[in-house]
This record gives sequence, C-alpha cells and structure tokens, in this order.
Amino acid sequence: MTRKQRKAASTSAKLRIAEELEIIREKLAYAGNIYNSLLMKPSVTIPNLVIFVKMHLQLFLKMKYS
Repeated sequence: MTRKQRKAASTSAKLRIAEELEIIREKLAYAGNIYNSLLMKPSVTIPNLVIFVKMHLQLFLKMKYS
C-alpha cells in the first residue's frame, strides 16, 4: 500500500473507534441516569436494585451480540 492509503485507512479506523466510544459513553450516561434516579427513591431496596441491574445487563448483552 502507498503511504496515502495507509494514512487513509488509519484515519478511517480511528474515526470508527471514536464513533463507537461515543455510543458507549452515551449508553453509560443513560444507565447512570437511571441508576441515580433509582437511588433517589426511598422505596428502592438493595436487593431490588440488584435485580434491576442484572435484568438490564442481560438486555444490554443480548442487544450487543444480536
């Protein structure tokens, strides 16, 4: 490959990685907001919160690998 082709491929790969990191950041921020809103409710207990987190983790993994 020529130098220009390598540079273009490298730039493209970096852009894809940056886009994926932004998507992950947005999902983590969303999950953090949900988590914080749950913690502010006095009726939420730790066992209920654990169940909630496990369910959302399973859903996230299904979405990720589908």
